[in-house]
Amino acid sequence: MTPEIHLALFSRLQTLERKAKRYARLNAVLGLTLVVVFLLGARSEDPSILKTSGLQVIDRNGSVRTEIGFDENNDPVLRMLDTDGRPRATLELWSSGEPHFELKHANGTAQLVLQLANGDLPWLDLYDELGTQVVGLGLNSYNAPSLEMSDSAEQRHMDLRFDANGYFGAAFYSPDYDDRLRVGITTDGVPAVELFGPTEEPMASFGITTDNSQSFLTLQNATGDHLFSIPQEVRSLSGGTSN
Repeated sequence: MTPEIHLALFSRLQTLERKAKRYARLNAVLGLTLVVVFLLGARSEDPSILKTSGLQVIDRNGSVRTEIGFDENNDPVLRMLDTDGRPRATLELWSSGEPHFELKHANGTAQLVLQLANGDLPWLDLYDELGTQVVGLGLNSYNAPSLEMSDSAEQRHMDLRFDANGYFGAAFYSPDYDDRLRVGITTDGVPAVELFGPTEEPMASFGITTDNSQSFLTLQNATGDHLFSIPQEVRSLSGGTSN
C-alpha cells in the first residue's frame, strides 16, 4: 500500500471520528433536553414536588406491579397487581369523600371491602368468590356495633347488633331483610323473644317483666289486634326493640 493510500485512509478515519463525536454530543444534548422538558412539565412551582397524572412501578422482570392514578370517575386510586397483571388490592378515595379498600380474588371479584360509609362509620364486608356478601361488620347507622351474616344464596340473614334504643340481641331476617325473629335483652336488662310477620308486624312476644317478677307471653294478629296474653295485664315488651 502506497504512502498516498495510507494518508487518504488516515484522513478518512479522522473525518469519521470527528462525525461520531459530534453525533455523540448531539445525542447527549437531546437526551438531557428530554429529561429537563419532562421534569419541567411534571413539577410544580415548588421544585421539591413532582407532579404527574399516572405512575406505574415495574418489577425486575419488567411487569407492572403497582399503578397510581385516577379511575374513570376521576377519583384517585392505588392498585397492586399480581405477576399475571390482575389487580389484587385497590385503595380509592371516592368523590363522596369515602375511602374504599378492596382485596380481590384472582377472578376479579372483591372479597374484602373496607370503607368509611354512612357518615364516616367504619364497615367491613366479606364476599364469597362469586361476589355474594356473606359477612358485614362495623358500626351501623345508629353508630352502634353490628355483625351481619348471610348464606351464599342470600336466603337467610342474621344480625347481632345494638339498635337505636340500646336493645341488644340477634335478629333473623327473611330474604328481603325483614326482621322475623329477635332474641335479646331489652334496655331494662330483661331477656325477650319476638316473632314478626312477613312485613315486620309484631305477632308474638315472650320474656320477663321489667321487675323480673314473672315471665309473660303475648300473641296478636297481623293487624295488631290482641289475641292472648299471660298474664293478662302484660301486652307488649318494655323498652324499644325497633330497628
